[in-house]
This record gives sequence, structure tokens and C-alpha cells, in this order.
Amino acid sequence: MARSKYNNPTTQRWEYADRNPLPTGLDAGDILVWNNGAWVAKQPSRLPSAYQEVEWIGSDGTGQYINLEIDVTQNTKVIVEQSFDVPSGTGNFFYFNGTHNESADNSLIWACNRENGSTLYRVRAGNTWSIISATVDSNFHTFEIENGSQKFDGTQFSTASLANVGNHIWLFARNSTIPNYSAGKIKSFILYRGSFPRRYLVPCYLKYDGSIGLYDLITSNFYGNAGTGTFTKGADVN
Repeated sequence: MARSKYNNPTTQRWEYADRNPLPTGLDAGDILVWNNGAWVAKQPSRLPSAYQEVEWIGSDGTGQYINLEIDVTQNTKVIVEQSFDVPSGTGNFFYFNGTHNESADNSLIWACNRENGSTLYRVRAGNTWSIISATVDSNFHTFEIENGSQKFDGTQFSTASLANVGNHIWLFARNSTIPNYSAGKIKSFILYRGSFPRRYLVPCYLKYDGSIGLYDLITSNFYGNAGTGTFTKGADVN
């Protein structure tokens, strides 16, 4: 008779139970969790035991940012799933992410802003700004930026060319003399150089002190807040 460990939804404690046969798709010794009325196998964590993965991390736009410590080259590709907290009213706001080299006038930026009464998403690749024809909301959207192709939720909207920027990429702000901090949330971020991933970031926090940031599955580095204030976070991912 198989013996499996499971989480009792009534007592909220880990317990053992004899199950014969096991539910379809489960193996003896699986750790089970109660999810939407059914037992499912708990997936192994992608992160070291010192970290807890969460659904997202968020900034209120008052000074929090993450420095990814990697520059933009012409063969850089960025895929980020992010939402922006659009302020009410009609006042201007500028929520930027990425990097800008003033002297070379080259950038890799994805943004949400309101100016002169218009609220929109836009991207700058190289020295070209492109406006995205989409309704601005607080939902998560995917920005995909590379040389010769920029996409929003899988739909291409621009074919601008990237250039070597020479500055580190920032998240929740723009690496520039005017950072334009972003209010919003990030669910995932991947950066490629050519076909090779160089950053694969997972939202999380350190269990021992609660520090919130992004863990990189490629370099095994934790990227915390390089600015002021603190990040917020979503629910734990089991």
C-alpha cells in the first residue's frame, strides 16, 4: 500500500495517509497540496531553500528599483511580464523601465505614461519611440523587445533597431539622469544575448529577513532594492 504525505485542508498540517490506489498522476512519496478541491503534487521549488517564490513584486514609484548589472547590446532581447498602476485623474505621469545613454542617444525602454491628456504604453528601441495601440489598464502585459522587432502581448508593433547602450538595465526605473520611477508589478523577466539567456528572474523574498526582490536562475544572484523604500509582493507560490 502506497504511503504519501499531504496537506490536510482542515487542520492545515502536514500528515501521512495510506492511499491505495493513489490518485491518477501521483506517485508514492509525493507531497500533496489541496488545490481547487483536489489533491495535486506539490512542485519542487525553482529557488534555493532560503528564498520563497511569490506571484509578483511591486513598486509604488517613489524610489524603488533593481539594477540588473548587465548592459544592452544590439543582440539583447528582453521579455518582461509587467503591470502598471495607472493613477486616477488627468495629471501627467511617466513610468519607465530600462536604460538610456544620453550621449549616444540610445535606449531600451518600456513605459506607461500620461502626457497632454493621453495615456499610453510605449517602447523606445535605439533612438526610436513607438506607441502601442492598446487600452492602458492595470493588468499584466508582456513586452518583448529585440533588434528589429518589438511586441506587445505577442503582437508586433514596431521593427526599430537596437544599439549598444552601454548602461545597465534597471527595473521599475530608467537608468538615466532622470530615472522616472515606475509604479506597478513584475511577474517575470528574461534577458537573452543572442539565443542564450543571461537573466531569468523570479519574484521572491528572503525567508530570514523578508527582503523582496528577484532571484536569477542563471547566475544564482538575488537582486534586491537598489533604491529607497520597500517592494511589495504577491502571494506565495507553492
